[in-house]
Amino acid sequence: MRTSISIEPFDQNDTPKLAAVWFEGWQSAGVNVEGAVTLAQLGARIPEEIGNGWAVSVAKLYEEIVGFSALKMEFRKLDQLFVIPSAQRCGIGKVLLDHAKSLSPGELILWTAVENIDACRFYEREGFIAGAQAIHEKLGHPIKSYRWRAGTL
Repeated sequence: MRTSISIEPFDQNDTPKLAAVWFEGWQSAGVNVEGAVTLAQLGARIPEEIGNGWAVSVAKLYEEIVGFSALKMEFRKLDQLFVIPSAQRCGIGKVLLDHAKSLSPGELILWTAVENIDACRFYEREGFIAGAQAIHEKLGHPIKSYRWRAGTL
């Protein structure tokens, strides 16, 4: 299956599909934040975040967008990484993460929901070290920082 995964730059015409991937991925994360985000809010947020420095890469499986990553290169921060539920556990997240690491050589940081046990395990398995915990400033749920440095895996 991996040979059919491609990583491509984001095309603004794909904003509705990217928003749907983000929304489905968020819903599958198991974070209990009632009414946190809507599909429309995420769709509106994408161009805003790109204007604020997001570098977005999309994962395609047989030409269909099934995941994405968003980096804030200035801060070496992985801001978002989501894969639709039907394509999870197929290596797509790892391909996206490896791509993000290659774009931010040496170091990468991120924050994820503490409740998202699968994401925490994934990042730890991929060489990220857990750090500080905080409360998400907009949504109010607990989050945890992770840092990866080249050579840790």
